[in-house]
Amino acid sequence: MADGTLRLKGVGAKADAYDQAGWERWTYQRDNSDKVAAMPYWTVPDAVLDDPEAASDWGRRALAEL
Repeated sequence: MADGTLRLKGVGAKADAYDQAGWERWTYQRDNSDKVAAMPYWTVPDAVLDDPEAASDWGRRALAEL
């Protein structure tokens, strides 16, 4: 959350759930390159952050598979 954006890590079924929910995957452009790298983190949407029940649900899901 260094830039003020909350992201949740996802691989496998978690990544699929984030994609299906329409969350944006974190990507960045590598230095001195046209290549874009995709990281295994998804940005938690404002709508989820504004809804305590939804935020708690997604947080529990994220922690459940550790």
